Amino acid sequence: MTKARENSDYTGLAADIVAGDTAARAGRKNLILNGSMQISQRGDYTSSVTFSSTNYYHDRWISTSGASANLQELSVNQPNSVGKSVRVTTTNSVTAQCTLEQRIELPEWLTSRTVTMSAWVKSNSSNCALNIYHGVDGFATPVSHTGGGAWEKLEMVYTLSGSSTSDFRTRIGLSQGGGTTITSGDYFEFTEVQLELGSVATDFEHRSYGEELALCQRYYEKVGFWVQGWASAASQWAGCTLNFAVTKRNASYTLTLNTTAKTNNVTVYVTTNVSENATGVQLESAAANSEMYGYGFIAVDNEL
Repeated sequence: MTKARENSDYTGLAADIVAGDTAARAGRKNLILNGSMQISQRGDYTSSVTFSSTNYYHDRWISTSGASANLQELSVNQPNSVGKSVRVTTTNSVTAQCTLEQRIELPEWLTSRTVTMSAWVKSNSSNCALNIYHGVDGFATPVSHTGGGAWEKLEMVYTLSGSSTSDFRTRIGLSQGGGTTITSGDYFEFTEVQLELGSVATDFEHRSYGEELALCQRYYEKVGFWVQGWASAASQWAGCTLNFAVTKRNASYTLTLNTTAKTNNVTVYVTTNVSENATGVQLESAAANSEMYGYGFIAVDNEL
């Protein structure tokens, strides 16, 4: 004989279903990196800095601007009282655009799928908007802020075409596509940016600082070092190998070497990648039969 299910059993089953659904939606759903502006390897922007076009500030976010402006990281009065936000304030009136965008490695499985972009945004301009750019389809219709100066959660649904492309971007800022009327003092501020599969915006995925940093280091990393070595013959150079914390996106990256100490006028410099899988770099002295001695960092830029 089959025993009738008790009400408590149904209650437990419902709880299991809700828990399972929550876990399924919570796991690694956000295609945006550094959506709450936790990671800033390139600099400290807690004080206002000049905002210039085609420049990275917080990790993974690149500027696109024809307006003069300032950028600042803020850590108070964020929606939900968590995380950080970034604010860009214009300092001239112009017909242009002033935005921050993230360029995304578009996975093959996302072709022809529907995605939802969401973000908390604050602005005093109704020209502030979310947008998505696909190299095949161009820009989507922007979703705008009211310009009322309060935090608003903006959401947009976008369906990719059946054609793949390496150029896929999400954009936030003073832009309505093409030339946008900007008045000095217009600003936009945002945080908790998310891009996820489906047509519904779910709660923001909070990742730990360590995990977010590692994800960002696939594209950019600062490697600090202290090195000392000697070459013992006229045909030899002193050298060493530095390993990256995270393997880079590919082996074609830009290196910037900053050394803050050296001796005997020997400059430490980068000669070659160690391997094709972009796991490190090799340093050598600038001359044979010389000493290599210095400390500093290497900036490894492998952005899209």
